Amino acid sequence: MNRPWLLLLLLLWQCIGISLAQGLPEYDVSDQKLDLHSMQLRALSDTSGQFDIRQPGAVQRFESESRLVDSAFVLPGYTAVHWFEIRLRNNGSVPVRRFVVIDEVDAERLDLYERDGNDWLQQTSGLVVPISERPTHSLNPAFLVDLQPAESKAVYLRMETPFRLMNFTIRVQASEVFLNGLVEKSWLFFFFFGAALIISLYNFFLYAALRDRIYLYYVLFGVFFLLSVVAYGGYHLLIRDSLKLHYLMQVPIHFSTVFLVLFMRRLLELPRHLPKLDRLAQAIAGLMAALGVAVAIDVSNLYYSLILGMPVALTLLGIALYAWRAALPMAGSFAVGQMFLLGGMTALVGVNVGLLPYNLFTSFSYIIGALLEMLCLALILAHRVRSLELQQKESRALLLKQQSDKAAELSQLIAERTHELQLANAELEKLSYLDSLTGVNNRRFFDQKLTERWHPQYLGMPLALIMCDLDYFKHYNDTYGHQAGDDCIRLVSNVLRSELRKAGDVCSRYGGEEFALILPNTTEAGGIALAERLRQQVLDLAIPHIGTLGRVSVSFGVASCVVGDGTESAELVARADRALYQSKSQGRNRVCGSALDADDDCRVAEYG
Repeated sequence: MNRPWLLLLLLLWQCIGISLAQGLPEYDVSDQKLDLHSMQLRALSDTSGQFDIRQPGAVQRFESESRLVDSAFVLPGYTAVHWFEIRLRNNGSVPVRRFVVIDEVDAERLDLYERDGNDWLQQTSGLVVPISERPTHSLNPAFLVDLQPAESKAVYLRMETPFRLMNFTIRVQASEVFLNGLVEKSWLFFFFFGAALIISLYNFFLYAALRDRIYLYYVLFGVFFLLSVVAYGGYHLLIRDSLKLHYLMQVPIHFSTVFLVLFMRRLLELPRHLPKLDRLAQAIAGLMAALGVAVAIDVSNLYYSLILGMPVALTLLGIALYAWRAALPMAGSFAVGQMFLLGGMTALVGVNVGLLPYNLFTSFSYIIGALLEMLCLALILAHRVRSLELQQKESRALLLKQQSDKAAELSQLIAERTHELQLANAELEKLSYLDSLTGVNNRRFFDQKLTERWHPQYLGMPLALIMCDLDYFKHYNDTYGHQAGDDCIRLVSNVLRSELRKAGDVCSRYGGEEFALILPNTTEAGGIALAERLRQQVLDLAIPHIGTLGRVSVSFGVASCVVGDGTESAELVARADRALYQSKSQGRNRVCGSALDADDDCRVAEYG
């Protein structure tokens, strides 16, 4: 009984398929300035993955089962292989070559099929194909289609990708438009890269100067967002053409959101002012971090990130607006920045659903909105710095008023506090130049003092430099332990420091078990004499050591120059280091000067 109805339904379905086939427009591509980005396509989602347009009867099946879609479309939320048909015609009098461009880099594999008589021609592109092997060597997949005068051609595009709910646009372009588009896109991306990098670096320097974590959160937000835009444009493929790398590059956008939330919490002081909303913000940060890990494990999980992207952005905007209503400082400015980002995201959605025209501005509205948000947040931080400066000025004005009321008492108090601060600063300055283990000066102090010796006031004066190193110290550490090694270094440093007699003499721990001594107004002979005394005094400590001497010993290298004779500080250090190497190579526990030949004995002379 139901069979006639079934036949009628099948007939109706075939009629709908025929009408769809007849209703697919054919687009004239003869214009040399063609940029066709708003057109009708026939689309088929093959969930089995078995459909092949080259099989007998496949074209007829495609025409009966496909649907009409716009060239700007969103992939459905289920996994499938997607087929598209485009019909082109050359109404001109000369052959034309046109580019079929997919305005996204995320398709894993793309194949374009066109008939050549009874055969099919195939071109392959997408992430699985290296850029150098694609039909056009471009980041976005693009195919070449040739049409003779008055020729009509149907081309079939097969798209395979693990991504779902992604926005794609298929365009047909003339060569000039295609190449100009690549240039314009590159300029836009690199403008964003440059601007975002400059803003991030500026705030990194602010963090380095102020040590306020809010600047670090901003920098990390900017860096991760910069990486996400690199992935959006596919520019990482120019460095390493890797499918795995591309999938990993989908992770940074999640962590940029995490650091944006941390930035917002610290900026608005949510834990103190709005603890309930702060817990919501923490939940969003945790969710985005978890999604980032999930996407790193399996890129198909990006589907859930796309679903949650707009709700998360709206929630952050809602928190900012509530904080603004609660009169929290800078909440309104943060909300404006979030509106820029949401505006860019909304404009991109509007382009994909056909509500907004497709052009360079609208297609990259997301990046423009993100850059405006970064700029807005940077201005907030600049305003914050200015506010801190004003607060400091107000504090100083209040202090002056208090001083006018209690001049004598406060003057004394300020003098005492100033003296304490000076002492503390002096102590800090001193500590910054001391080695924490030995108490002698550190490498930084050594470099500074050696450089100062080349000041014009010291021209013509002799200068000696001693480099010394504990012999077989690694073996000592391995035998007696690092604590004993530290004690040994302290004992040796005490000996080296105790023998310095003149103002300007410097003893520094150069690194590890190595020390350096700067001896102004001292010749090489004087330096050798001092080094020999120090060598013997270290031996006299009789620190046990498994070795040839049975006790700890030190090797010395001495070099000298006359300031202004053309010798640079680095050269003097190199000469002393070579002399130390000579001491090591001759058996250790000895003193060698740089003026001696390799076969000469080490000499002892007067120091002073």
